[in-house]
Amino acid sequence: RGGELRGVLAHDQQMIDADRAAIFVSDDKTDVLAVKYSWARDATSSGLTYTEFSFAKDNPLRARILSEGLLRVDDVEALPDELGEVRRRLLANNVGSFIDLPLVRRGKLVGLFGFGTVGRKAAWSADIAARLAIAAEVFSNAIERSQMEAEVRRHRDALAHALRVGTMGQLASGIAHELNQPLAAI
Repeated sequence: RGGELRGVLAHDQQMIDADRAAIFVSDDKTDVLAVKYSWARDATSSGLTYTEFSFAKDNPLRARILSEGLLRVDDVEALPDELGEVRRRLLANNVGSFIDLPLVRRGKLVGLFGFGTVGRKAAWSADIAARLAIAAEVFSNAIERSQMEAEVRRHRDALAHALRVGTMGQLASGIAHELNQPLAAI
């Protein structure tokens, strides 16, 4: 499934002419959004990719993405002063512009869908944002399905473990009974 998602990222990247693409997924325990799948155009694959970025709960961009429904930055240098550290980090990685969309399922943020340019600025149109919003919905569904499958696997593994423990208990009881019979006769 990861290869399929990377293929879709590459296709969407070509559609909007981005240099990097990533899907950030929320960790259930830490609530940090970290890269699960990423893609970088060959010409920009050297250096850092989106895998170096994450969104903690207190990240100001994360709150902005949730409140606005997307985060479209056509020029990283124009980010406001309160985002100075974020701006510095993006510029250090030669990010010129980016667009991020929230992946929301049942009212909960489960991830982000992001694209960026390297060494150049891009104007992300409303048409591009609308197309990416559709793709973000597809990825939200895929992430939810993946998480549900993982939950089913965890429950199946727990049930199998409980069955093994129960079987071992029955086996131990049977062996004890078989040993006690001759010992009692003796």
